[in-house]
Amino acid sequence: MLPEPDGTVLQILVYARTNDEEVAGKEDVSKVVMKIMEKRLNVGHSLYMDNFYNLYDLANTLLESNTYCTGTLRSNRIKHPIDVLSAKLKKGELNIQYCNNVAIMKWKDKSDVLFLTTEHFCKLQETCNRRGNVKEKLYPLTKYNENMGGIDLRDQMLYYYSSDPKTVRFISTYTIEFVLV
Repeated sequence: MLPEPDGTVLQILVYARTNDEEVAGKEDVSKVVMKIMEKRLNVGHSLYMDNFYNLYDLANTLLESNTYCTGTLRSNRIKHPIDVLSAKLKKGELNIQYCNNVAIMKWKDKSDVLFLTTEHFCKLQETCNRRGNVKEKLYPLTKYNENMGGIDLRDQMLYYYSSDPKTVRFISTYTIEFVLV
């Protein structure tokens, strides 16, 4: 799904790990992202992705197409720099590695946060939380949280109207969700 930060859905591609030739294969997650972004490449857009879709190789491919990406990473994916992933950090410490204009970082807050960006400068900045407490947070992480709000809002709205998966078949469920979107 490709939403705007305000929750407006621009495009949907159902990915169910099937035998669809356009998006199936060894790096099918990257193919899904490239398929859904194909009309929006080479314009300078910023893409914010969660850890399921975000990969180092995909970030390079998008950067070659003048499209920036930012998002969380999974530690068990191959081709991520081992130095960053294996570093033991204390709370508030930051470890960054740059490779081909892609920044991969690990930051220790309450737990380890793995992050990738091709757009934002990797620095810590002071932010206020809801209670008014000031704490340091990664700048790319604050931008990620600002822009991922649209997908969270859409998910929250669909939750109120979602169908019961135990009684409705897969296709019917997605048809209902498409109508609601």
